[in-house]
Amino acid sequence: MLSAAALLPRLRNDLEIAAFHLQPRLGVLREMLERKLERPVRMSGSGSTLFTLYETEVEAHEARQKLGQPSEMMIDKTIVKSEFCSLGQAKIEEIVD
Repeated sequence: MLSAAALLPRLRNDLEIAAFHLQPRLGVLREMLERKLERPVRMSGSGSTLFTLYETEVEAHEARQKLGQPSEMMIDKTIVKSEFCSLGQAKIEEIVD
């Protein structure tokens, strides 16, 4: 499995060029985030979210501190399929709610 640092440069979104052309502030925001976080920031889908990846929650929380904890920033945890399958329905509903 690739580390977050190894994976980020490989991620690509074909819609970035168009999204940044239509909304130049989106590109400016991404550049600012990359400078402050000192790592690549990527765009999801058609531009609803800018994101980056960290190996641990501790690293993610440290990044939040660098940004001054804006209300728009969210830290989420990705789990692999085996973890998801072992959670059970009650836990899954708790996560989704």
